[in-house]
Amino acid sequence: MDLSEIEAELAEIERKESAIDGKIGQLLRDQHNVNDSLSSVFQISKQLTAVDSDVETLHDKLKDTAALSDKISKRVRHLDKVKTRVEAVIQRVEDILDLKNCTDGIKIALDNEDYEIAAGHIHRYRTLDTNFLKNNASESVSIEASIEILENAEQQMQKVARMKFENAYKEQDAQSIERFFKIFPLLGLQKEGLSKFVSFLSSQVASQTEQNLKMALEFVDRDEGSKVIFSDTFVLLFEGLARIVEMHQPLVETYYGPGWLTEFALLLQEECDRQSSLIFKNFKQKRRIEEKLEQVKLLGDSSEEIIDAKEIDSMLQETTLINERAELYLRFIKRRIIADVFLTCDTEDEKTTRSESIENALNNCGLSKILHELVGFYLRLETVFLNRSFHVAVQMNVVEEGSMTSSMVDDVFYVLKKCLRRTMSTTNSDAICAMINISNGLLENDYCKVLMEKLKNAIPSGYLDTVFTGRYQSEVVAQSRSVFLVSLNNCSESIQFLKTLVESLTTDWRGLTESNSNSNSTQKSRNAKSNAKVMSCIQDMHHIARSIDGVLQEGHHILVKYFLKPLVKACSENFALISHNLTEEGLVLNETEDPFSQKIIAPVDNFIGDIKDSLLERNFELMISNLSQTLVMSFEKVIFKMKFSRNGGLAFDREVRSLSNYLSSVTQWTVREKFTRLLQISTLLNLEQVEEVNELPIHSTSWKITPAEMRQILSLREDFRGEAIKRLTL
Repeated sequence: MDLSEIEAELAEIERKESAIDGKIGQLLRDQHNVNDSLSSVFQISKQLTAVDSDVETLHDKLKDTAALSDKISKRVRHLDKVKTRVEAVIQRVEDILDLKNCTDGIKIALDNEDYEIAAGHIHRYRTLDTNFLKNNASESVSIEASIEILENAEQQMQKVARMKFENAYKEQDAQSIERFFKIFPLLGLQKEGLSKFVSFLSSQVASQTEQNLKMALEFVDRDEGSKVIFSDTFVLLFEGLARIVEMHQPLVETYYGPGWLTEFALLLQEECDRQSSLIFKNFKQKRRIEEKLEQVKLLGDSSEEIIDAKEIDSMLQETTLINERAELYLRFIKRRIIADVFLTCDTEDEKTTRSESIENALNNCGLSKILHELVGFYLRLETVFLNRSFHVAVQMNVVEEGSMTSSMVDDVFYVLKKCLRRTMSTTNSDAICAMINISNGLLENDYCKVLMEKLKNAIPSGYLDTVFTGRYQSEVVAQSRSVFLVSLNNCSESIQFLKTLVESLTTDWRGLTESNSNSNSTQKSRNAKSNAKVMSCIQDMHHIARSIDGVLQEGHHILVKYFLKPLVKACSENFALISHNLTEEGLVLNETEDPFSQKIIAPVDNFIGDIKDSLLERNFELMISNLSQTLVMSFEKVIFKMKFSRNGGLAFDREVRSLSNYLSSVTQWTVREKFTRLLQISTLLNLEQVEEVNELPIHSTSWKITPAEMRQILSLREDFRGEAIKRLTL
């Protein structure tokens, strides 16, 4: 170990020694505080000794109290047992007394034929603890005899109730039937009572329906104008059944209790299914729906001689009314049954399960199956009616004097609205979606095709080649233009009508869904799915609007080709004849005579004046936009063939601005951005020196002229040297 290591080791030892001395010094300084703390602890220990003595005393007292409480609780439990036994004895005594009273009372009631009181005694006997009574019957002859008497009386009363009910049924004695209907639940025969009572009510429903159907058939045979007689017969059936349920619901709930209204309504629904099937069978036979639909399918358009649109319309009206009333009746029954079911359910899961069971039962009942078949007939009939009405509207298309559109648009959308709203009234989401899809197909495939054909057929063959030669007289040109503009307006009006139809259907459907907002949770879930499905189909109609808009845009292309381009061509030729290589005197003369206004703006103004009152607002605005674009593009081509002086550039700037201002004044849309390139060309032609180009915002995104075009435009100036233009850094 060398000296440096020894010194380092010594320094480390001295550092540790210094640290230890510091700690020792701190401990000595804290010794006073430690002594004070120890003194406090000593004082507290004396106090804890006293506390320990007090705790021992408290423990002894609580031990005595706990022992006393245990004795009291044992005595209370003993008293509870005694009380329970006493109550049981009292109950047994009361049962025996009730048994005696029932035994004595039932003899008198049966002898006096007071069957309500007799049934009441039997009902009271049935609520007694019969097991106890029978176990103690051996100890008392009277109890055994009473039980035997009451059991015999119960059997006798059941026979009497059945016999009396049957006799009242045969005699159609409604008062006696209702009397014994109330007795059945007292005898424990709820199902039998309901079955017999519903059988009686069903016979009344069947009898009344038979009379109504007989009258309906006689009326149909006698009067061919009976358009909705079968729907009226269905309505009478549904109203009668609803009245029965409403009238007898308090009776069932009072004498049979919660949950039995469901049994009552489902039994009654079976009769509803039978009578509905009978009416529907006669409806199909008399209206010959299947036969006529088959003929339509086989004969196509020639079937109009067998079944016309008016006859189809009347059948659709009747079919819709039947479906609407049946759906209303089923919703009524569902609400009553589910409300009754909920009274007997304790949990939400049980409510959901029972609700789904009821929904499935009613959705698969005979009436629901009839409605399903009826909707199938309806859709086929409605499709035939829609197609025929559409073709009639197209064939009878006329333009009334002073009208901007033809009758076809109003007629087609009137029929569409009628058919779709009629379908909406069925409240059947599947039928509604199917009819909307059928309507969409008609609009997209047939209607758009008709609109396009009328646009193209409005222009005579060879029109564009001969319009400049004067071969066509002005009357022929005006007539072609008038027919074309009406067809163009038809497209625009169709889009607006379609949007209005979508809004109307959306409002109608929301109104229908809100009327069913008080349904249970299961039904609400189903309604939500139906609502989403229908709303999706309605929103699909916006796609049809885009298809019609595509036809409209094609129509404007035709307008540009056959009407705007000849005008623009003439204006461009006139513009090319106006000199822009002007001297000072030439500039003054140009401003005085203003040849641009005379040869360009005046013809455009005349054209717009002639066409403005014949176009709908949107079409007019779009036409002005297309005219502006066409003029600008044509003028650009002419400009590159012209020569300009500084004064000519000033004249050109004034001309561009005057044309832009004029077109802006006749439209609510902005057209100034279409003149951006022309104004920038004018700016280049108005430069005093070529080098001033670099002072322009040519690198801005708003600058539309390319460097090559800028050099070409600058070369149009007679006074600009080619070498100077080439030296520009663009």
